[in-house]
Amino acid sequence: MKHIVTTPGERTAEVEAKNSTQAKRKACKFFGIRPGDPWCGIPAMTAKQAKADEQSKEVSVNVAKSH
Repeated sequence: MKHIVTTPGERTAEVEAKNSTQAKRKACKFFGIRPGDPWCGIPAMTAKQAKADEQSKEVSVNVAKSH
């Protein structure tokens, strides 16, 4: 499932993960943040599942770009 992860600094990343904790860990790796950091690591991040509408829009955009 796709998750949208937001950092305290309002940066966002869209990651593929089984649950929100895994999504936050992947986002930390992507941003180069230590996961255990209390100010900007996993405890400070939020992760929400991407809605089906957002996922379908992304797929349609990717299909349009490939042609």
